[in-house]
Amino acid sequence: MGLNKKSVDDINVKGRRVLVRCDFNVPLKNGEITDESRIVAALPTIQKLIGNGGRVILCSHLGKVKEGPNEKESLAPVAKRLSEKLGKEVVFVADYNVTGEAATAAVEAMKEGDVVLLQNTRFRGKEETKNGEQFSQELADLADDYVCDAFGSSHRAHASVEGVTKCITAKGGSNVVGYLMQKEINFLGNAVENPVRPFVAILGGAKVADKLNVISNLLEKCDTLIIGGGMVGSAIARELSRYQLKIGVLEKNLDVCYETSGRNSAVVHGGFAYDEGTLKAKLCVEGNQMMGQLAEELDFPFLRCGKVLVGNTEEDMETLRRTLKQGEINGSKGLEIIDEEKLHQLVPAVVGKFAMFSPNSGILEPFHYTIALAENAHQNGAEYFFDNKVTAIRRDEEGIYHITTVQGEFHTRWVINAAGLGCGEISDMLGIKGYKIIGSKGDYIILDKRTGPLLPMPVYPVPSNTYMGIHVTNTIDGNVTIGPNADLVDDFGYYGVPQKNMDYLAESASRLWPHINKADYIRNYSGILPKWVDDNGVIQDFKIEIKDDLAPNAINLVGIESPGLTAAVPIARYAIGLMKEREELKENPDFNPRRKGIVRFEQLSKEEQARMIEENPDYGEVICRCEKVTKAEILQAIHNPLGVNTMVGIKYRTRSMMGRCQGGYCQMRIEQMIEEELGKKETEVLYARQGSQVIFGKVREEN
Repeated sequence: MGLNKKSVDDINVKGRRVLVRCDFNVPLKNGEITDESRIVAALPTIQKLIGNGGRVILCSHLGKVKEGPNEKESLAPVAKRLSEKLGKEVVFVADYNVTGEAATAAVEAMKEGDVVLLQNTRFRGKEETKNGEQFSQELADLADDYVCDAFGSSHRAHASVEGVTKCITAKGGSNVVGYLMQKEINFLGNAVENPVRPFVAILGGAKVADKLNVISNLLEKCDTLIIGGGMVGSAIARELSRYQLKIGVLEKNLDVCYETSGRNSAVVHGGFAYDEGTLKAKLCVEGNQMMGQLAEELDFPFLRCGKVLVGNTEEDMETLRRTLKQGEINGSKGLEIIDEEKLHQLVPAVVGKFAMFSPNSGILEPFHYTIALAENAHQNGAEYFFDNKVTAIRRDEEGIYHITTVQGEFHTRWVINAAGLGCGEISDMLGIKGYKIIGSKGDYIILDKRTGPLLPMPVYPVPSNTYMGIHVTNTIDGNVTIGPNADLVDDFGYYGVPQKNMDYLAESASRLWPHINKADYIRNYSGILPKWVDDNGVIQDFKIEIKDDLAPNAINLVGIESPGLTAAVPIARYAIGLMKEREELKENPDFNPRRKGIVRFEQLSKEEQARMIEENPDYGEVICRCEKVTKAEILQAIHNPLGVNTMVGIKYRTRSMMGRCQGGYCQMRIEQMIEEELGKKETEVLYARQGSQVIFGKVREEN
């Protein structure tokens, strides 16, 4: 069969004991099976082994068994239904020990063609989910050979899935797949070997270690590779999914918003701050105008709250008048100069004599926006692969790009450089040299939510030619942020915030909004913008290009900084427009622009909350007290479509650990939930990046 896997057709089981791992995780209501699809799917493999004279021992999990072994999660109903389907008795071993004396006796009594079903493997608790050696050996002791036919569980390193295979191998037995696994593998193999062309892959972020073989096979066959899975890269992925393309995303981090995409002011700009005729101005205005529709389609919070630029001197007034005129030329709507009275009507707590008011400016949650773009892209066929930093790019005589990452070498006909802070490095690898990228590091302070009611919209000082200044910004979730400063840096990986910078931020912002108290500080953060500058250090416009003479079929995005958040989707459409000038793209009739995010339980009405708790009791258990995030929300985040399973990944999707205590109460509970849900060991759970284990060193084993 495909992908170098042996199947039940490749072994002789006559007279041999064969342990088959099935997926009998069927839905039950009052002890009755309501959907037997998983049982039916397992029948061909079981019937094959029976017909060939095997002694068939079946095992499976059922449910999550959070309250210990119990009859509600027993496999007894499965044994009954299997007996009916096979037309012969399936001996059920009801012993909660799974592999105890009762199981041994039942197996010893078997004749050729007999079938035994063991009790729920998760009744052995962490021995199963933590891939315990003892339980793995006990399972192997019952059998001569092993068959995995549980496709839905095959990614888990559990004793009945992974550990047992080592023990079977040690005793000289065979490990093969069943017909259900074979079907899924063959389907994947066909998708890779004979894909519908053109074939696009976007490589990005996390959970990659157990997918490397799949990635390698996939990427060797792709037509387009997007490097960078942040806000712009994910916007490109989403917009590309409007066409009949196989799409993939290469991201060096373990999620889509660990760098610039998640480290910014979260302001949707009006487009008035950028020079007339620039891409920054044009695409910012376009992005501002479509943000409401995007928020509705992608289900992320967006508030068009407006923004004020506050002045006090005649010089400030002249600057604001020039800014307003520039904004009108760029297409910004509704801009006006307002007096002190109206300013204080809009923002009572501000200090200033007048301001320019931009009613169409707004705020959003950058994590949710980026994740929404990525999830919708994934929903429409894009695959994300994380932990793949690009180290080299070359193009052969046939026009194929060979992309080397820390995980291996991939091959593609099209390359899109959306690498953000790494754009200059990737551009050099493509042979498009000469772009100088500097880092502009901005530090921020986050204030407690009790300050939020004092700030209904972002308040900015009068801008300079290159810098919008230190401002105070309300957030979607009711906090206030102070910042940023703008320090030029060479180190794009350092995000520390020195105390002197925090003091400077607070002092500067207090001149605009004198309500800053250290007692309200809950955390700080920083972000780095990739600015493209000329030889004189002058900041340049966005560069979105194809250099046909230097790097054909390579879309190069350089210097995508502010207003990249506002302009992400127009940037994507502009880039794809260059691609369409060189290659016909057929529309995808199945494209769905809508995506549903995780429901914020805390924001629902009392009536809605009661209804959801009745439907799912997990909504009734609060995990993060500060942000009132429920167990149900955390579980949805753990099982997110992109496969991200870091602590920060859960944080960005739910706001857990973002409150006053910064995870002091809930962090370890969430870590434990990741362990339980994904079958990870304590030392395998990562905070944000490779090497950032939440728990490390020796861990005491539970009795």
